[in-house]
Amino acid sequence: GTHEGYVVVANLNDPDEPRLQMTATANITKPEHDVAAYMIHVGDQLNQNYVNVPPIKVEYRNLGSYWEGGITANMTIDGILATPLTASTFDLNPGEAFNVTFYWDRTNPSLDGEGWFTLEGAAQNVNFSIEGSVDNNRITKDVEVKYPAAITSVTSWLAQTITDYTSTATFTEGDNMRLKVVVSNEWSSAVDLVAIVNVYDVTGSPQLTYGGVLEMSLSGGQQATGYLGWWLSADVASSTQYEANVAVYDRLGGGTMILADPYVYSFWVNPS
Repeated sequence: GTHEGYVVVANLNDPDEPRLQMTATANITKPEHDVAAYMIHVGDQLNQNYVNVPPIKVEYRNLGSYWEGGITANMTIDGILATPLTASTFDLNPGEAFNVTFYWDRTNPSLDGEGWFTLEGAAQNVNFSIEGSVDNNRITKDVEVKYPAAITSVTSWLAQTITDYTSTATFTEGDNMRLKVVVSNEWSSAVDLVAIVNVYDVTGSPQLTYGGVLEMSLSGGQQATGYLGWWLSADVASSTQYEANVAVYDRLGGGTMILADPYVYSFWVNPS
């Protein structure tokens, strides 16, 4: 608030005026405060399959020496206000941090699909400054949403012996097949995955098959090749086309999350 002060000067050389006093009035403002939107806790890349992205946590921290009250937090995703899942108005003691969790609803058409999304966490209703910066109350983070993996190719192989396989797209009833699957990690972080195959006829009806499971652990940007060994129990009267649908799932999540666009590979089976 407003305060008065004065300065007293002792004048030893003038006995008639031994003391001088000067007064002043000053308006003392509240000291600047150091509250920051400190960090956005979410991965740099997210699975395109998420309908609702895992909750995003924004950390707010009081970096100053003064208690701050009534801070209000919000977050926007490409300009769209996110819904807080936890308390979004709070107080901070000096050095204290507070996390607010927000909900990313990707059923909103503007937030749907693959691509880059910009997250911005901000705090309101408090005086902000770190060395005069007025932007200290917000932080942004760009996140890429896409499939973690890509099935780049699938080819079929006929088992002629236990160890000898020849590339072919035409088989006979009872033949043992292998599918050669090339998978690449589209992320910069490691991905654990499981590849499986399902076979359908041209009408879309599933066929009785036996197939193995191909497990892979790929580092960021890595590409790897693996073989799915399986056989088709088909009884055909004439040459028949089938489609092998190769899909990749998360291994650690119990095989529930699709990690890549399925790859459809066509082949033919002849009567024995």
